[in-house]
Amino acid sequence: MREVLLRAWNIPTQDLLDSYETNDGRKAASIGSFTEVSSGKVIPFIKKYQTTHAVRFQTGSNFPVYRYADVLLMLAECLNEAGFVADGEAFQRLNEIRTRAGLPNKSTTAADATLLITTQEQFRDAVAHERQVELAFENHRWFDLLRTNKATTILQAHGAREKTLKAYLNPASYSDIRLLNLYPQRELELLNR
Repeated sequence: MREVLLRAWNIPTQDLLDSYETNDGRKAASIGSFTEVSSGKVIPFIKKYQTTHAVRFQTGSNFPVYRYADVLLMLAECLNEAGFVADGEAFQRLNEIRTRAGLPNKSTTAADATLLITTQEQFRDAVAHERQVELAFENHRWFDLLRTNKATTILQAHGAREKTLKAYLNPASYSDIRLLNLYPQRELELLNR
């Protein structure tokens, strides 16, 4: 019975699963997995904000609009855009998030190349990565990609990977990424009366 219920839940993309660093506590808090009985395949599912509830299809969880982590990451991004300062306040804000997740700090003097940030662009990438994994499943990713002008590049690369895994996808899939939502026809008709 449990397997049947889990099949209806959202499954995270492989891109997101691969984005988590080793020992990142946010992955276990956001993503669970189960083994499919018939095939033995391990299937991930989204468990962030999963709670039990008394009435089917209703939950007592309030969905966050802004979290403190979101504010810290926005502040880190703004400080970096105002001017890159080696190991300055922007690093402190970014590292607050990483420390809570059980990860080592990013720095301009880190011996580990994966933790080393020496340019403003590298810091932008670090903030984007932290936003992706920290705010996963909270409806920020699309707007982050639009705001940073990375939507087309990221989604086309994702599409290319998906097409190699899923032969049933149309070859034209992911080639035309629409960045603007059109006004509904009904609204246009009301505006043009």
